[in-house]
Order: sequence, then C-alpha cells, then structure tokens
Amino acid sequence: MYEGPRQRAELLVTRFAERFPNRARLVVGEASGIRRAHYLPDSEGLPPPV
Repeated sequence: MYEGPRQRAELLVTRFAERFPNRARLVVGEASGIRRAHYLPDSEGLPPPV
C-alpha cells in the first residue's frame, strides 16, 4: 500500500513492472488512465532465463 502523489505512485509501479518483466505486466486503465502492475500467473509469465 502506498499513499502519496499519483505521479510518484505511477513511477514506482512502472519501475516495478520494468524490473520484473517476467512476473508483472504494466496495464493502463482505459477509463482512469491509471497505471497498474499486474502479477502474471506462472502460465502467462515468460520462462526463466537459462
């Protein structure tokens, strides 16, 4: 849970999704425009690097 300015929250969410591209997908709300990081289930994530 994060409480603070929206711009900072979206920056943190974006960085998280970029840091873990195999486990999270960055999604932007159609109506709200709010960025969210969705965790990917194992069936949707990329295989671990070899």
